[in-house]
Parts: sequence; C-alpha cells; structure tokens
Amino acid sequence: DHDDVAYGGWECRCSEDLDNVRNALRAAQIPFEEVHNAQALAVREMIRFRDIDGVLIEAHYGPTILANQPFVSPVGARPFLTQEQGLGHLVLSTTQYSAQIHFYEKVLGFKRTDSLIISGVNCEAMFMRVNERHHSLAIVDMAPTHRPRLHHILLEMNSLDEVGYADSRARAAGAHILIDLGRRRS
Repeated sequence: DHDDVAYGGWECRCSEDLDNVRNALRAAQIPFEEVHNAQALAVREMIRFRDIDGVLIEAHYGPTILANQPFVSPVGARPFLTQEQGLGHLVLSTTQYSAQIHFYEKVLGFKRTDSLIISGVNCEAMFMRVNERHHSLAIVDMAPTHRPRLHHILLEMNSLDEVGYADSRARAAGAHILIDLGRRRS
C-alpha cells in the first residue's frame, strides 16, 4: 500500500550458519521469530527479524527447490547473472547510519569493503559483503526520499542492451527513476 522495502532475504550456507545468526541476535537482544512454514516457502529453515530501521529480514538455509532451468521472462529479457554470488546488491538509505552499520557488521557478520562520500549531496556510503562480490549491501547516510528505505538494487545482466531494455520498460510503466544509466562497480 506504499512504496518501501517489503523485506530483504539472506541465504546461509548451512543450518549451523543459521544457528550462528540466531545466537548473534539473542546476544544482541534482537527479537526474531522462527518461520514454521519454511518448507512451504521452499527452504529448510527460516527466521525473521528487523534491522535498525525496521526493514524485515528473512535469513534461511537449504533451498528445497533447485532450479535447473533459468527464469524465462514474459517480456523476453535474458536471465540475470547471479550464480554463486547471489542477486547483486541492495542499497538502503538511513538516518541511523552508524547503528545500521553496527547491526550488519557486528550482529550479522557482514564485512566492510569500502566507503565513499557521495559528492553533491555530502553523504557517506558504507559497502559490505557476505561473499566474494565487492558488496552485497550498502548503507547510505541519507534520509530516505519519498519514504522508501530502498535506494536501489543491482541485478547483473548479460549485456548493456538488456539494461537499456529494462530502463525503457520501467520508464514506460511510469517508474520514478532518480539516477540515469551508467557504469558502476558492483
């Protein structure tokens, strides 16, 4: 009913890693709930909790459905390039910059990889990783505009043409686009 992040999901390698997340949340006194219908959601186990800004996080392990066939888009887009490094990245805007970084780094175990000052708006961004990708998450010290905490997501495509086709479809659908196309590090 409003434009915002519904939830973010992070896959753990094994049950022990998910137990480590549970233990870290308990130690930080952050409430979480077990998802009792996890198998109906195609994973073996899942927990839900909220980050500092209230974004719902789902941590799980053990997908029960292995897709041997790539997703086929109804608009003809080729599949995303995810492989073992996952989705791409998620960038969240926050007014609680230090607390969010502490949560993801100290509680969930993300590793810092980089930071930068965004010129023109004088705000900082912290980049964090959970795998070999430069970053899976970035936290931006910027008040969320128009309410959504989602600054952007990155989905790696097969070609720059695919990105252009997606941009054209989004604009035709009336999407509010703040940053135009360009080449950036993922």
